[in-house]
Amino acid sequence: MKPKQGSIFDTAGILDPRAPTYPICHTNDPETSRIAAEQHTESGKQTRNAEMVLALVAGSPGRTAIELWANASTGQQNALKEPQEVRRRLTDLESAGRIRKGDARKCSRRGTLQVTWYAV
Repeated sequence: MKPKQGSIFDTAGILDPRAPTYPICHTNDPETSRIAAEQHTESGKQTRNAEMVLALVAGSPGRTAIELWANASTGQQNALKEPQEVRRRLTDLESAGRIRKGDARKCSRRGTLQVTWYAV
């Protein structure tokens, strides 16, 4: 059996009690979504992307998810693939207690009301 990839939710090999308890995909999602979510986690991409998003939040506090994506370097955008990945990792990081939501405001990129994010 392949060793499990460490994550931002893991402390010295012991599952952090702050780890999210939500499923990585919805129960009514197709089997393909469950498989993709497991592969994303087991490959370490979920953790690497979460660490990248945490660095974006820490470097640009008070930004919306879309602003974080837009301000990411080309390399970071290539790794994250799409703005939705930023949103997913923000949710993970919030559940892990690494970031918090701020006030909602009009996003400078989309013009819609969105929450802002801050590192804890």
